[in-house]
Amino acid sequence: MDHKNNNHDMELEEIKQMLSESEYDELVGVDIDSIIMEYSDIMEYSDSPQQEKKQSQPEPEPEPEILQVYPESEPSLPTADKKPRPQTDSSNLRRDIASGVDEVINLKQREKERGGKQIPKSVEEASPVRLAPEYENTTQELLHEKASKRVISTELRSFRKLMPADAAERAKSAVKYFRIRSIVTAVLTVISWYILAAPTYLWKLPKFISYMEKPYIYLFILAALQILAMFMSISIITDGLRFLLKGWLKMECLVSLGAIATLIHTLMIMIKPNWGGFLPYTCVSIFVMFISLSVRCKRYETVYRACRVASTSSGRFFIVKGIEDSDGKIKTVYKTKASPLEQEFMELILEEDNSEKLMRFLVPLLIVVALILAIVASFGSGYAKGIMWYLSALLSISFPCGIALSFVYPFSAASTRSSQLGIAIAGIDGVRGLRDVHAAIVTENDIFPTKMITVSQPSTFLSFTPEKVNLCALSVLKASGSGLYDAFLSNLPQTPMNPPVAENFEFFDTNGMTAYVNGEKVFVGTGNFILRMGIRIADGVNVKNTVFVAINMQLAGAYSIKYDSLLSVKRSLSYMIKRKLIPVLAVRDFNVTPQMIESKFKVDANSVGYPEIEERISYSGIKDNQDDKTCAIMSVDNMINYSEVLAAGKRIAFAQKFNMVLGCISTVLGVPLVFYLLYTGAAASVTPANLLYYMILWMIPVCLTSIGVGRR
Repeated sequence: MDHKNNNHDMELEEIKQMLSESEYDELVGVDIDSIIMEYSDIMEYSDSPQQEKKQSQPEPEPEPEILQVYPESEPSLPTADKKPRPQTDSSNLRRDIASGVDEVINLKQREKERGGKQIPKSVEEASPVRLAPEYENTTQELLHEKASKRVISTELRSFRKLMPADAAERAKSAVKYFRIRSIVTAVLTVISWYILAAPTYLWKLPKFISYMEKPYIYLFILAALQILAMFMSISIITDGLRFLLKGWLKMECLVSLGAIATLIHTLMIMIKPNWGGFLPYTCVSIFVMFISLSVRCKRYETVYRACRVASTSSGRFFIVKGIEDSDGKIKTVYKTKASPLEQEFMELILEEDNSEKLMRFLVPLLIVVALILAIVASFGSGYAKGIMWYLSALLSISFPCGIALSFVYPFSAASTRSSQLGIAIAGIDGVRGLRDVHAAIVTENDIFPTKMITVSQPSTFLSFTPEKVNLCALSVLKASGSGLYDAFLSNLPQTPMNPPVAENFEFFDTNGMTAYVNGEKVFVGTGNFILRMGIRIADGVNVKNTVFVAINMQLAGAYSIKYDSLLSVKRSLSYMIKRKLIPVLAVRDFNVTPQMIESKFKVDANSVGYPEIEERISYSGIKDNQDDKTCAIMSVDNMINYSEVLAAGKRIAFAQKFNMVLGCISTVLGVPLVFYLLYTGAAASVTPANLLYYMILWMIPVCLTSIGVGRR
């Protein structure tokens, strides 16, 4: 008892040392014994060695055998050459499908002496790509952590908690609002440009619009156009001033400061005529406002189209997901089965894109540089009273139009086509994920939908009846998870909807499978497989495109199968291969091989990925994993949409990178050039029209590249 009290006092003293005096006083009246016990448990856990921690945890239940393949002593049929396979990270729990394959191979070597390995009844449920229990428990925490790191675009934060249908309605209204204003601003740009350029090119103007004869009216008209454009861009101007006060230097801040500087310069000439001589940059400032309005319009267009796809009546989508490797890049993508829309998708389409992130870095730099250069030019050239003219010119030319439109323009162009197909790419994160994809997992249903497979009535042998042959074949095919099961059901009349459960199911690497059905061993496969099993096939029986069924080592029946190719699938495969995307055949139908694909769709067999049987089953049984990156959603599952997702993501990524480079070059060259001309007093070279031409010139390749993204 004394020993226990001593331990109690020692633990109490230890707690007093860890807590401050005020914190310890708060414990008065609290059950100290319970606190000591809790603290002791924590100390015991933290001080125990790693081995003791593991022993304290309950023993996990042994997992079922993932995959077992019956090896043959004879070499298998020739297959396609080895294809490049997705490179993934085996150090992570789920990010590498190949890690499951390694486990399968080791299991195969350990049990080789048994002469064969069995696959569990449900291969799909025992797929090696399923989540580990400890990983499953942390999935929601990881999703919450990802969402907390995601930065939502400022103007899209009001969409965050809306349902897709409500978000689509709000985005549609916003598109209409900004589209009308951008059109009006574009007209104002043309009018102001004509007024400013007409004297230079000796174009006709009304007599009362003359800078030399009636400067007040001339400048008043320009100021009115500037104010009207600022009114049309009121949301941009107010947001820019609000962000400026909060210290958020974004694109809107640069637009607002440039517009205000130009307006002040125009008014200063009217107030102090002797400060005149230099035309205001009204057309350039209005053009910048037009670009900023277009950026918002395009951004809302992408949200509207994505939400319109996400609000389809079915409410179930095929999600294209990517598996990240050790470098965080996605090399392989797959699509899930039809499932409800994830809340994460709405966060992804609202996420801030790369152009916004880059502008947050550039805008403070550009504002400071423009201010410094304007001061240097005004005092260095001896014309200090023209500082607003210099500042207006530098702020206008420093706006990087290419960067502002780098993502939203190509993304909007691509979404115009993809939304018509029922596709929505998951914002900048989805484009970033699709950028480095080299392989796409496709199943036999993608290549040959059920309606494209014709199965004839069975030709029976010996005393076996067609009913029994059908029953045994369906049981084995259902256990295999092959698409042939649905084809058999749809083509064979009076087939049982619930065939007996197949037991001791086995896959063979010689294009066949076996199982026990009602105590009888059933073989289903190609003619080569049946012969290798030691079962004789009668002479004259067609072996090509035929599925044989043997029961208890006796040939029972044969089905003639015809595979019809879809033109859309042929185009999709050719489209993927042309863009160096490898279709990886994750098939369980033993008839579907690269050689068959080559003969049916006229594509090179070496361009199609055909992994070993272990990997094919692993890939075909892949399940939706919350940790894999969502790249896009599809309301309709077909090869056209699948290939369009992959190609569109790559096109958008290329256009974005190209546009950002052009935007940076135009700003890096434009600002020093304008400063030099202003400093040297070459006013004739820095006219408003010339600056507008310079900006439009750099916009042309940006527009052409972005428009091309919308074309397949």
